[in-house]
Amino acid sequence: MTGAGGAMGRTLVRRLSSSPEHTVIATYHRVDDTIEVASFQQIELDITDTDQVDAALQRMRPDAVVHLAALVGAACESDPDLAEKVNVEAVASLTEAAARHRVAKLVFISTAAVYGDGLSAPVSESHATHPTTTYARTKLAAEEGLENASRRSDTPDVVVLRVFNVWGDGFSTSLVERLRTSSEAAPVMLNGLDTFLRDYVHVDDVVQACELALTAGLSRFEVVNIGSGVAVSNADLVRWIARATPPVYEVVPAATSYSCADIAKAERVLGYSPEHTIIP
Repeated sequence: MTGAGGAMGRTLVRRLSSSPEHTVIATYHRVDDTIEVASFQQIELDITDTDQVDAALQRMRPDAVVHLAALVGAACESDPDLAEKVNVEAVASLTEAAARHRVAKLVFISTAAVYGDGLSAPVSESHATHPTTTYARTKLAAEEGLENASRRSDTPDVVVLRVFNVWGDGFSTSLVERLRTSSEAAPVMLNGLDTFLRDYVHVDDVVQACELALTAGLSRFEVVNIGSGVAVSNADLVRWIARATPPVYEVVPAATSYSCADIAKAERVLGYSPEHTIIP
């Protein structure tokens, strides 16, 4: 697993290493000495260093790779060259190394941002893509590279998980968590109430999808949406959070914005079933 030090990576490590069915090798840009490693192995790995990646796969000989490592958000906009290196070029070199060392499957974590937000109904995997940020464009470019590579017989089977808006433990920058921790001194700015809708998927459900993707018998290249399948407006989210503690927020007028997953394919091909849906 790459990117094991991130919020999603830490959750996935805990889940997979607790199962006797998996032997986990977790890679970190810098190893965290505070992590208890009795149940899994951790190594340092610079995902942009082609030689390091090749050597790691040659030494470890994994059956599968879950690729979480990425440059995300504003960091991509401030350094698009680095975003290209981490999010596109590193994926290509990882795929080639996986082919050389006979890795059977690669699970790639992508983003719902490849669809854009100019939607009006839950989006399926066949919907046209419209990335509007550097992060989304690089993730889509990586997907396209993986699809091209999958046409060769020597590359791993690929499952691309297009993940929607993640919340839960470790995701302090998600709108859900920011509203939960809001205060009079630090109100949250909301882009409208009823006109801004998002699909909020809990990190535990994303991790469930990752584990299912590792063992699912799929074709050479599959793209699968991972979300809750429920479009939640800002107004609904505020009401849901207020059941525990009323959030503090200010509303900024904004154009309608909608993003929600059609998860029928995930249910069908993975047996995915989200357990943490936000019900307004």
